[in-house]
Amino acid sequence: MIQKRLNVARFFPARFLSSILLLLLSLATAADEAVETPSLGGYAVFQALFSLILVTVLIFGTAWLLKRFNPAMSQSGHGMKIIGALSLGGRDRLVLVEAGSKQLLLGVSPGRVMLVESFDEPVIDTESSGTPVEEKFRQLLRRS
Repeated sequence: MIQKRLNVARFFPARFLSSILLLLLSLATAADEAVETPSLGGYAVFQALFSLILVTVLIFGTAWLLKRFNPAMSQSGHGMKIIGALSLGGRDRLVLVEAGSKQLLLGVSPGRVMLVESFDEPVIDTESSGTPVEEKFRQLLRRS
């Protein structure tokens, strides 16, 4: 075992120098060859921009879908739903949770969850919790 390590250590400088010589030789031959750089045509620019836009739309679409259909929260709540959250700065925030027929206002900070207020009647109506854009879109769909 020790003999094997000595052999590897003895041949390391030779391997290192041979790899540097090979690299320098390949760089020298590459510099000798005249390489013509192709100019970008209109189609190539269009293709690159289209690909960039497509990838950006896919990223934002996937993020939207993950936010909309949160797989971590589906089926694990059993009658509980987060209605809204408000950041208070840093890692502290207020969270409004619906549990059954009650709504709970919770203060959440690292390592601690505290009940701030419990509401018997809904503070925010979750039945019509659509954004104005969603409401206008629904109205347009009903008209057609």
